[in-house]
Amino acid sequence: MELAGLIASCFLLCIVGAVIPWVNSEAIVLSFAALTKDRTGLVLIAAAAAVGQMVGKSAMYLAGRGAPKLGSPRMVARVERWRSRLASRRALAWLITFASASTGLPPFYIVSVLAGTFGVGFAGFVVVGTVGRFARFVALAFTPGLVSSWWR
Repeated sequence: MELAGLIASCFLLCIVGAVIPWVNSEAIVLSFAALTKDRTGLVLIAAAAAVGQMVGKSAMYLAGRGAPKLGSPRMVARVERWRSRLASRRALAWLITFASASTGLPPFYIVSVLAGTFGVGFAGFVVVGTVGRFARFVALAFTPGLVSSWWR
């Protein structure tokens, strides 16, 4: 498969992986990276994966935005308390988002939903999440080449 097909496939599969937790985007990136030999291709695979993930995570964020309306009055009050706490600590929200996007701890699936629920800014969520996901996927994309160089 040529590079454009790999990039498109990786992008689409990572959208699915962002929404369906048992579709592992890391395994997808490693698989496509193993099929790509040139460094530019590896970076493009990582970028496609990061953007695909953020398309899916944006849907999760938007789903979280509607969640407080579905809860009990007690749940709505709790959400409002957290929302006001995070409003005064934006740096903490961005730090948690970046840590989750780049390391997976706490799980980015949960952080995406909670970011929407607690009213973290959407544009910031997308930017910080994309940077974190890209860093994670670049590291993964270069792993097969690094490992194979050990055996030469």
